[in-house]
Amino acid sequence: MGAGILPKGFIQETRRSCKTFDDFKKSDERFWNEQLKDIRPEPEKINEWYESVNNYFNNLSVEENMYENIKCKTLILNGERDENSKLDDVIKAYH
Repeated sequence: MGAGILPKGFIQETRRSCKTFDDFKKSDERFWNEQLKDIRPEPEKINEWYESVNNYFNNLSVEENMYENIKCKTLILNGERDENSKLDDVIKAYH
């Protein structure tokens, strides 16, 4: 899970360049070919799935108050080059 603050409409760089599932599939063709051939129960619905996931993320909003509700000890891991949650955003979310 991304651990930063994401304003509604935020589009990570990898999704910006992948307008269609075919574009997205190029990021790991071996994985997606395997998924479509042997794993996914309805591979013919992959475009519908991709559009619904993009719609979800395009309308998602993660604000600081979400993190204020976490009451248990939490280990936070983040990479300095993570495109989904920038390190500065993660630090802001937890302060």
